[in-house]
Amino acid sequence: MPRQLAQRRRHRAFQDGGGVVPRRVGAAVRADAARVVVAMLRLQASTSGDPQLRDALAEASGRVSTVGRAYERLAYNAD
Repeated sequence: MPRQLAQRRRHRAFQDGGGVVPRRVGAAVRADAARVVVAMLRLQASTSGDPQLRDALAEASGRVSTVGRAYERLAYNAD
């Protein structure tokens, strides 16, 4: 029970006083995670001998990169 109470208090504090900074941090973390995924997809594509797989990985990389850029914009335009 004390753990649940502490979680509720943290959640309430985040909602009440969170504001722009936590949103920016969260969006920046998601953008960084997207960059890591893109790098991994590109690495896998570069080592693949299958042209169809390379194309699919390049397409996936582009999509993840787009999502990362969107999160980055959210991080800096959260005001």
